Amino acid sequence: MFSLLSSAISNTMEVLAPTIAAEDQFQWHWTQVMAFYETHHKTHISSPIESTNLCLHFEKMCQILCEEQTQESQSESSDDKPNTTTTITVNGSAIAPSMEYLLQHKILDTMSVLAQSDNPLGLTQHILHFFTTLLTNSTLELLPHKCVYSSVQKLIIICGKLIAGPYESTEVQFLTCICDQIHRNPDLINCFLSESFALINALLALLQSPDQQISTKSGDALIRLLSVVNDRAEQIIAFETPFCSKIVDQMVALYQAIPRSLRPEQLESAVNCCFKSSDSSNGTPFESFSPAVRKFLCFLRWFVFYDMIINHLPANEGILMKTLLNHLKTDFLESCICPDLLGNGYKEESDANEHIFLTTVLLSNCLRNTVSEPLATTVGEFLLIDTKTDLLIDNPKYSETTNKLKSILLERCLLIEPKSLHTVISLNDCHSGVVIDSNRIQLCMSSMQLFEDILIKPSVCIVNELVVQYLCDRCYFDESVLTSDSNLDSSEFHHLTTPSSANSDDLLNGFTPNFNYVSTSHVQRVLQYFTSLVPDELKSCQSSDDLGYETYVREAQKHFQEIGVICNKWKNWSTENVILDDSQEVQSSDQQIVSEINGDSKVRHNSKTKEFFEGPFLSMIFDNLQYMVDLPYEVNLQVTSLISRLALFPNQYVNEYLLDPTIPLVRGTRSLFSILHKLVDELQISVQGLNGLRDKLQITRRALLGESDKTSEEVNAVNDEKTSRIIEALIVIEEFCKELAAVSFVKYHNTF
Repeated sequence: MFSLLSSAISNTMEVLAPTIAAEDQFQWHWTQVMAFYETHHKTHISSPIESTNLCLHFEKMCQILCEEQTQESQSESSDDKPNTTTTITVNGSAIAPSMEYLLQHKILDTMSVLAQSDNPLGLTQHILHFFTTLLTNSTLELLPHKCVYSSVQKLIIICGKLIAGPYESTEVQFLTCICDQIHRNPDLINCFLSESFALINALLALLQSPDQQISTKSGDALIRLLSVVNDRAEQIIAFETPFCSKIVDQMVALYQAIPRSLRPEQLESAVNCCFKSSDSSNGTPFESFSPAVRKFLCFLRWFVFYDMIINHLPANEGILMKTLLNHLKTDFLESCICPDLLGNGYKEESDANEHIFLTTVLLSNCLRNTVSEPLATTVGEFLLIDTKTDLLIDNPKYSETTNKLKSILLERCLLIEPKSLHTVISLNDCHSGVVIDSNRIQLCMSSMQLFEDILIKPSVCIVNELVVQYLCDRCYFDESVLTSDSNLDSSEFHHLTTPSSANSDDLLNGFTPNFNYVSTSHVQRVLQYFTSLVPDELKSCQSSDDLGYETYVREAQKHFQEIGVICNKWKNWSTENVILDDSQEVQSSDQQIVSEINGDSKVRHNSKTKEFFEGPFLSMIFDNLQYMVDLPYEVNLQVTSLISRLALFPNQYVNEYLLDPTIPLVRGTRSLFSILHKLVDELQISVQGLNGLRDKLQITRRALLGESDKTSEEVNAVNDEKTSRIIEALIVIEEFCKELAAVSFVKYHNTF
């Protein structure tokens, strides 16, 4: 009964007072807004906007616009008859009357002017919300209209004017809306390049907000915007805005705020908790860390943000990327990292070493969390190739050395003087009477880890600088043996003495089709060499549970594919390092590339007159490997990890020299396999007469792998130090040989 009465009353009301058209309602609300300002045009309104009806008017206006336009679009799509009414259209779609009134009377422009005054207080926030809602919910693409984007531009200019201002949340929502529209239609970016690209400046200002949510949203919007910039936009951002300098300056400020009392182990632990968790809800809350660790995490997050910017820029060689990387190199790497890596500013050597250790670990963490290859390349080449750093190093010891920083880093990787016949620089050896310096061991490990992290995303110049340029002459290879030794099949090695005959597709991919494993029987012999190097009586694995190198194949396959993706971008890398005979011509276009890759002004020619030198990098690795028994177990693991990383590179000379034990070597030349072979021979002699060797090997192995109730320290306490190191060295070599066999297996099956 009551429902019938209510319906009757409603019908009567509609007859007596018919529904007002949406356009008329819209005009009435706007008239009320204008009437309010006509009344108060000469006075400052002290009361907030909530005490007026302006909020309601703006809300209703926006609601009418969106609903009416939605109805217009629906009726247009369902009506087959052509619309004879003269209306403004956008992309062929008719504009509803209220929207037409809004555009024709430049209401948005008037609202943007009102927002600049923020009178009454809070008006700016409501107008920003009006624009955000309208642009987001409208079925029309309004932003290309001059009367719309010019009004939007005025609002952009007032965003971010006040740090930690009361409207930050609304401002970042408004700017995010604009960036989303530009991301969907990149041509719209041309509408906002005036006013020195105010959109970039506004986002930069909000990026500095102390509110992490505001800063994060601003950063996300900035990355979406930068991912669609064109050449003109890049020019303006790079040269007419403070974007590049501010991004790097903030990185420098956060880096300098890191307390030097922070321990590297705290650093590693924090990174594992914050960056390695697949589910962010399971990660450690940021607030739970100490203030010192939080400052480091703030720096690392900003570095990751910078990396995301570089990674999302559309042009790999664009002016914006170059400018950003140049600022990073000058203002951060040269001004901050290099002096700290050298330990400048410390009187005590122990303090300097602690600071160097911290900087090395920090730099490794930065590289480990880097996604963009240009950034990783910039950092890696700065450390290992850039000779400008020589001017920053004033040490008489390196006065005649180029790439002084690389030489210093390599020197830190050594604990034993190569020429001192097992004279330990820093080793915990109670029998030798040498003073223990655990910091020196930590610095050695962190320096080698830094090299490994560089090799995860290297440039062609880095790999060439470290390794290939010393191998490409093949002076290690004794070709005379091929003719004098009837047991060697010269056809298995001949392909490397002449330029590769790979087809053009293979050359463009940067790979040769088979490296030096020319047959299945050849690779089987290689695998046999590695898997049988350690005699069965010296192996820690029992025959029943020893799965051999197969346990490492999956990991090797994963890493080989990762490095293959990078090397695929190095045009003709594997073949441009082939050394040509004097009789062979070099095409001019190829010669320039070869010169750049070889780091030389002339193309190298195959000459066996000079003595072979593996280069300082491989020399450091081989020296550490050669003295494995004298080094701590953790250092040995780092050495073998670095070699495994290097062996993965799909280069024919790397493959031959590191992974082919069958090649004939020039007298006096050492290789990876020859060093391992000599080590095993020495260890086999050392363990003669040692009681319970197999049990000791198995117990130690389980302790090292964490499969025993006893720790490795407790197991070693039962043995004397010499025995413990011999056993640990045997276990490392055993597993390392399996890993090398797995790498060889994977490379063979991925290159045929």
